[in-house]
Amino acid sequence: ASGDVDSQRLADITLSPDVPVQTPVVYPFEAVTSRIAAQAAARPEATAVTCEGSSLTYGALDAWSSQVGRRLLGMGIVPDERVGLCVERSTGLIAGLLGILRAGGAYVPLDPAYPRERLADMITDSGMSRVVVDDATLDSLGDLLDGLEIVRLSDVASEDASPLVTPVHPDQLAYV
Repeated sequence: ASGDVDSQRLADITLSPDVPVQTPVVYPFEAVTSRIAAQAAARPEATAVTCEGSSLTYGALDAWSSQVGRRLLGMGIVPDERVGLCVERSTGLIAGLLGILRAGGAYVPLDPAYPRERLADMITDSGMSRVVVDDATLDSLGDLLDGLEIVRLSDVASEDASPLVTPVHPDQLAYV
């Protein structure tokens, strides 16, 4: 069975040049916020995020990020606007990030552990006028954030928690 295809060595098999080795696949664009909303609708009680013993379900993440987004929209955010995200590592970090994206903004990550001078330069260089913070960050860096409109993650509960769907396109900024 030396002529048998099953017994040939892989290196001895020649592929036809007419057969593409790899076919490119183009998937339709779907924003990450839309994917989260779809999971929240399908599996609201499933765990979406876990961090240091704290967790959020898809339903809670969808609601919280929608509230953050609505607060930003109420402040007048426009598409592609740079918004700082200065939050300790937590489930709130993800809610804040998604909230900025839901409002059409581009998040600028500001790690609270960075030196103050670096954070000040990042704030200035990015041209941001708004920042999403947690209570710990605001307490420790409050003066550094003077002049910026502030969204506290702990203060958005009064906003509508229903899913916030805003149109986005693939060329829109998400991150700076």
